Amino acid sequence: MILRKAQKTALRELFNEIKNSDLSVNIDDPDGVYLVGLTIAGWAVRFRSLAESFLPRESIARLKMIEANDIAGDLASTHEARMEIESLIPVVEDLLDEDSAADVITPTSVRKINNPELNRLTDKVVSRIKAKDYDGAITVCKTLTEALLKGILNEENVDFKGEKIQTLHNEVKKLLNLNPRPEHKHDPVNQVLNALIKILCGLDEMANTYGDRHPSGPNPRRHRAKLMVNATFSYCEFLVDVREYQRLRGSGR
Repeated sequence: MILRKAQKTALRELFNEIKNSDLSVNIDDPDGVYLVGLTIAGWAVRFRSLAESFLPRESIARLKMIEANDIAGDLASTHEARMEIESLIPVVEDLLDEDSAADVITPTSVRKINNPELNRLTDKVVSRIKAKDYDGAITVCKTLTEALLKGILNEENVDFKGEKIQTLHNEVKKLLNLNPRPEHKHDPVNQVLNALIKILCGLDEMANTYGDRHPSGPNPRRHRAKLMVNATFSYCEFLVDVREYQRLRGSGR
């Protein structure tokens, strides 16, 4: 299920409005009771129009009943209708979070090398994002990056010392001849690559600050976790593509 950006935005705005609205009203205030009923009936109409394409039929039927019933002016019916709408919100929020995995880069080149451990880790990163386990996603990004770097070095029988991403990257950079020549030092591509590497080298520190190995640390926001996931996948894709290019060039293909 892929939702349009505008559709997702409208649903999130509606949910925030519902959750943050204080519709307290005095039972002796008929005009106030009537307006509250109209507001909640309007929520049901908006909810159904935005979610009708993917909500289960029984959920749509519940929203239609709220629309059909004349709840305006009946405080008890109004209260029940609000509870009914609020009970459906978590269902849709789960779908929105699942759909948001489409925002994460798909590491196609990494999957093509058919390494079971790397595939397991890439799947785990995405599943952590879907589950809103953002600190866990950052931890797995670090593990994935280390696993790929070590795998490349081990395949080429390169001895290395240290476990930090910066140390491992420096060894792989020499192996893959990624150090720019003096005449290419200011090449925009090299500048972009260097910026990406700086982000990735911050994974060690981010994993220490946010990672699930440190449960007492602050919980990262989703946009920060996505930044690290997409940066990790981009970096891993680049290394795999460079290695494949060099292999093909070396074989004369």
